[in-house]
Amino acid sequence: MSNATKEADTKAVPVRVSTATKETDTKTVVLRVLFYLLVVVIIVFNLFPFVWALLSSFRPSAELFSTKLLPTQLTLAHYQAVFKDARFVAGLINSIIVAGCTVLIALGLGSLCAYALGRLPFRFKGPVLYLVLTMTMFRDAQDFESVQHAAGPYRHLSDLHDAVHHLGHDTVFP
Repeated sequence: MSNATKEADTKAVPVRVSTATKETDTKTVVLRVLFYLLVVVIIVFNLFPFVWALLSSFRPSAELFSTKLLPTQLTLAHYQAVFKDARFVAGLINSIIVAGCTVLIALGLGSLCAYALGRLPFRFKGPVLYLVLTMTMFRDAQDFESVQHAAGPYRHLSDLHDAVHHLGHDTVFP
């Protein structure tokens, strides 16, 4: 091959991009920006109560009901008061132990069951997996229902307290 042929082979040929491709690229970029904007809005919406609670824990008592986002001064007085109480510290340690044991047991049993469901062939495997998926999807509704059942006795005790207080018997309930 001569030098002229080699040069002709290495020269770049301009590629024409159709306007449909440019429109698709622009549409894709816009959709991606809107998606990430929606993700940011959802994250802010979900994290705001936690941030508000955290900031409120550092506010002085006089500013607790303030509507300002950022406190004017920060204090650790509330944390000092709570951690001075030995009952709170003991309860916190017990809660950490119970939660840790619960997580370890659930993780161990869940892993063994998931391995068995995923690897071993058995009759009605598909329906069992769909049942597990359905129970996982609607777990929040079950939690809400259990909260409603737990609140029922409290409402009755509260009504009983009001009735006893109305009769003038304050010694039954503090």
